Amino acid sequence: MSSGEKVSRRKYIVAAGAAVAAAVIGGAAYYLARPPPPAPPERPWERIEWNEPPMKERLTGLEVGSIPDHWIERFPTLKTYGGWEGIGAIDGYELPEGWEKAVEGVDKLRFLNYGGLPHDPATQMAMCKFEDLTGIKVEAREMEELTLWLKTVAIMTAKSDAIDFLHIGGAELMTHTVMSGWAVPVDFLWPPEVQELYSPLAKSLLYFNGHWWGSGMVSTKPFCLFWRIS
Repeated sequence: MSSGEKVSRRKYIVAAGAAVAAAVIGGAAYYLARPPPPAPPERPWERIEWNEPPMKERLTGLEVGSIPDHWIERFPTLKTYGGWEGIGAIDGYELPEGWEKAVEGVDKLRFLNYGGLPHDPATQMAMCKFEDLTGIKVEAREMEELTLWLKTVAIMTAKSDAIDFLHIGGAELMTHTVMSGWAVPVDFLWPPEVQELYSPLAKSLLYFNGHWWGSGMVSTKPFCLFWRIS
């Protein structure tokens, strides 16, 4: 190989290196000069001022009274709820500010309910009260526990719009739901003053991976834990 060939090859390498450098610098300059990407669209729940009025006051200011006739007309089993007197915590709750904007265009919400509604007066009353406050119809499909979970997995895996929110009871199912990417954090439901209302055990089931994943529950009757020895 002659010295002339060596010089030409060096020139070629230098020229190629300069071209690569120019391309990299040019690409970087373009990246820096282009406008920033648009902000992601505002999600519906981000339009709500969840702590206005204060959430603690809204959760603890419930009032007991006679169950309205139109609730009983929809769910006749409510007539005998509350010691045969048809009473329950039916009033006193206020919706947070901004809820009207968040639900624009929504006329119906659907979910899968664990168990039959005749045996679930709390859910019946919650559905009726939500409809009274918002005008949005709530539909529940009643299922036993195993079927509900299998149906939930099928719907979420298929990315179906058959339901609008999840009804998850077991802690292990909540973990599976979150780790599968099917849940949205609900940190906005848990300001410090609301956290004070619940026991450490209840909170431990809803908080992991640095986020809150479910809402608290107010029970109007005791729930008893039991174990099978078989």
